[in-house]
Parts: sequence; structure tokens; C-alpha cells
Amino acid sequence: MDINSDGIADEVYVIDYPNVDAYPLVGTFSILEAPPYNIEIVCNSTINGISYYPSNNTIAITISNSTSTQTYGFCRLTIPHEVMAPPYNVTVDEKTVTYDTVFENESLSIIYFTYQHSTLEIIITPEHSSTITTLLLLTLTLISAIITKKNAKN
Repeated sequence: MDINSDGIADEVYVIDYPNVDAYPLVGTFSILEAPPYNIEIVCNSTINGISYYPSNNTIAITISNSTSTQTYGFCRLTIPHEVMAPPYNVTVDEKTVTYDTVFENESLSIIYFTYQHSTLEIIITPEHSSTITTLLLLTLTLISAIITKKNAKN
């Protein structure tokens, strides 16, 4: 259980006695390929789609709540600086959200952010990315998600 919605379980997880994880992450691990690098994502939401657009260094993630009672979600991304250098601009449904830098060195950043739940689109861009490019990408991602959802229903 994750009472404070920080992505870390508030109860110890017993792997097999005496091996325990005192601070287990509460989420699903995914990898987004951005050749030759990978972006690692830990998220407690259902990921409906993940894309990386190298032409403008943009990560787009479409998510929905994992259960009908889930009201908050989190994402933790490990982003190699060769893919996208900090600082970042993180938006959730076109609203800028604050992220925390969990770890950073010369080669990568680990960022963490939370959001109130529904079906959402998360966009991560370098801070200097143009607004027009971001809006265009949002539109293309939304169209792609709608087509994917329609195809899944058929």
C-alpha cells in the first residue's frame, strides 16, 4: 500500500525470508527504446501508449488509472542525457506539472512526478522546446491513441 502516493510502498515486501525489500516501488516497469539508449519508466498507471520522437526530443505517454478507485498516479523516468538533457518541461493533459529530480549525474536524470487520475497524456520535452512543436505532437499523439483504442474495440 502507498498511503502518501510517492511511489514507494509503506509496507515491507517479503521476497523470501529473510530477504525483504523495505522500500519497494509500487508500479510497473517499462522500457521505451530510444536507440541506442533506453528510457526506463516506473508507473502505477496503465500505460496505453509510449512514444519517443527524436526529431524534437519528446517523450509522449498515454495512461489511464489501473483500477476504478485509483485517484492518483505517479511516473518515475530514467532519461539518458544523450536522449534528452535537463531541464525538462513535463505536462499532463497540457498543464505543466512540477517534477522532482530523484537522481542526476553527467549521463542521466531520474525524475518523478504525480498527477490526479483519469485518462491522461503526459508529454516530456526539453525546456527549450517550442510551444508549436509540443502542440503538434500532442495532437498527433491524441489521434494515434484514438485510432489505437478504436482498433482495439474492433
